[in-house]
Amino acid sequence: GKAYYEEKHDDLSASQLDMSKQLDPLDPTPWFYNAIRMQTINRPVEALQDLQQSIELNDNRAVYRSRLALDEDLAVRGASITRIYENLGFNQLAQIEASRSLRLDPSNHSAHRFLSDAYSRLPQHEIARISELLQSQLLQPVNINPVQPGLPFIGLNPVSRIGPAESRSSEYSSLFERDQLQLTASGAIGNMDSLDGEVIASGLWDDLSFSAGISHSETDGFRDNNDQENEIYNLFAQWAVSPRLSLQGELRHRETEQGDLNFNFDPEDFFANDRRNFDEDILRLGARIDAAPGSTFLLSVIHGNLDEQLVLVDEIAGSVFTLDDQAEDEGDQLELQNILVGEGYNVITGFGVQRADVSYNSVELENGAEIWDEEGGFDREYQSIYLYGGFDYSPALKFTLGAGYLDFTEDQKDVEEFEPKLGVEWEIVENVRLRGAYFKSAKRPLIVSQTIEPTQVAGFNQLYDDTNGSLSERAGVGIDTSLGQNVFAGFEISRREIDFLIGTAVEKRQEDLFQAYLNWMISERWAFTLDMAYEDYTNEDPLESDGDTPLKLESLTIPASIRYFAPSGLFAELQTTYLMQDLERGEDASLSEGEEDVVLLDLAIGYRFSRRRGTISLNVLNALDESFFYQDDSFRSTDVTRSSGFIPERRTVLLISYVF
Repeated sequence: GKAYYEEKHDDLSASQLDMSKQLDPLDPTPWFYNAIRMQTINRPVEALQDLQQSIELNDNRAVYRSRLALDEDLAVRGASITRIYENLGFNQLAQIEASRSLRLDPSNHSAHRFLSDAYSRLPQHEIARISELLQSQLLQPVNINPVQPGLPFIGLNPVSRIGPAESRSSEYSSLFERDQLQLTASGAIGNMDSLDGEVIASGLWDDLSFSAGISHSETDGFRDNNDQENEIYNLFAQWAVSPRLSLQGELRHRETEQGDLNFNFDPEDFFANDRRNFDEDILRLGARIDAAPGSTFLLSVIHGNLDEQLVLVDEIAGSVFTLDDQAEDEGDQLELQNILVGEGYNVITGFGVQRADVSYNSVELENGAEIWDEEGGFDREYQSIYLYGGFDYSPALKFTLGAGYLDFTEDQKDVEEFEPKLGVEWEIVENVRLRGAYFKSAKRPLIVSQTIEPTQVAGFNQLYDDTNGSLSERAGVGIDTSLGQNVFAGFEISRREIDFLIGTAVEKRQEDLFQAYLNWMISERWAFTLDMAYEDYTNEDPLESDGDTPLKLESLTIPASIRYFAPSGLFAELQTTYLMQDLERGEDASLSEGEEDVVLLDLAIGYRFSRRRGTISLNVLNALDESFFYQDDSFRSTDVTRSSGFIPERRTVLLISYVF
């Protein structure tokens, strides 16, 4: 069945896998392979049903492989499992299943990639997303799947937020690895002068795999000075020195030029002349050592150099003032981790160190004449150590216990923090699971915003896109259930309190979050998703002695979508999103505030090429061309600049991906 799949003889592959199911009804392996096959022929509902059966036969371990592990998980080197959930739009369910897999086997590279992709649609999860990607890369065996150039970077402009129409290069998995060369290409074109293209060559030769890619994207945005242009290059190589030792290296280069991408409630509240440029070079080295059965060591070494320029232009009383800020951030980051997996337990221990030099030069001009010129710099460093333990008290009750310690200095910031971790997962009755977590975490400086420390506890993320030195404390509880084999539902509620450091002062922030989801596989062709996210955000300015709250934001987002999949390859989606915000700012705020609610309509239609060659799709976001006010997440962090997922103008994008 696997051989016929590789030869793209789908009917023959199906007949062999069906025969395998009959010969050994208790083996989860053919159900798993058939799930991958179903996904590649545009039948994701049936794919998820087969995947569920494979998990059930696999003692509900959710690591997607045979009980005997005969294939050593080779079948999930790619992203086909993620694609099943993405195609259906079951994003929260995907995140939960990925975290369950990592709780059972934190050395499973495909589960880390699964979680990375699940994070891609969540706000403030960019650091968590690319950290999971790094862990997946370090743990993976050599393979033919290409490394997408733009994937390890944050701050890039997303093309689309619609599920089955998203174009990705690593669309399919290979069930057999063999020496070969592969060329993949994808592209997008749309209004607002939007253009996106990516070409990647990848290969596998004996114990060596490589990937080389280039990516270019540009858009004018929905208003003046909302443009962004990115040029990215990537070289990657991995060598399996022996069955126990794997080495890899990666070179990345990024050039970005952009205007003001922030959406500060009123679309007209923006800086018309501010420009920002990034020039980034990264060298990454990594190693995986399987020291003994169940014991894996990971080594990550990263050298990064970032040149950033910010030009601000303002006109006051007839004079034109120009501020030109240039900064260089260069440093090294070293991390070492051990993953120990045994029967009914796993232990993750590790430490990390970083040293970086930051220098800056600031020049202000008035009508072209220099007013002042300031140069300076500082050192930035941190040391961290952590331990996480997962223990099965019983088959239905599992605990995560851990702790970390961070010592961090940057300019005027000096942070020492002890970070306790506690998580519990309890299957109260069959198909009803309770999750709870409490932990503290500190936003440490990361050379390229990536780390190999675990990103979540019991399904609750702990790495947010906060400013360096921010201290956060999060507590949450959630319930996930399956109502039969075709309906999944759940919710979670959490509170996160953040101490945001401003020099020597502390700004108090609080985020109360409630999320819920309902996923329904209506039939073999139709799937329905209803999600909800409500957040109540407040902060307190340390400079306000009277306790005035300078910013309070209440947000409610309810997207509902229905998707159709035909065996011919046709797929389509209709999504409506109810968006509500109530924004209050302090008395001295210069930006707008107020209330807004709007219903947005998104449409997508596409076709999946036969013989696993790729996809083509047409996406229309905000199809009714609704104009609205919206506050994005740019105010939460000074370190991450990414354009809003919602724009007050119709956007049409044609996407295509093809594998040669």
